[in-house]
Amino acid sequence: MDYTYDAVVKTVHDGDTVTLDVDCGFNIWIHDMKIRLYGINAPELNTPEGKRSQAYLASRIPIGSKISVVTIKDKQEKYGRILGILESGSTGVGEFMNFNKEMVKNGYAKEYFGVGPKPV
Repeated sequence: MDYTYDAVVKTVHDGDTVTLDVDCGFNIWIHDMKIRLYGINAPELNTPEGKRSQAYLASRIPIGSKISVVTIKDKQEKYGRILGILESGSTGVGEFMNFNKEMVKNGYAKEYFGVGPKPV
């Protein structure tokens, strides 16, 4: 089961990992939660492509931005980060934005679903 939470961007570590303050509801917040963007893999930060990927994501969701995060079956991946899809209901002109897909569409990341088959 997937869950959607409101969140505030704290840091953009690289092109596929962010740290968020997550609003769990009922005035309960989880601070400094590391989220691995589900379904994508960005270049490593120690490469020029990785620096461009991180800079692009940071420009799209600057520190302090209010976004939504959809957690994927509340699973954690191999490094202990929660998997999530970052979304915005409004990008200034009213359209919906899925930042995970945007990273792939604009060439800053590739689709990645681990070693198993791509989920349906």
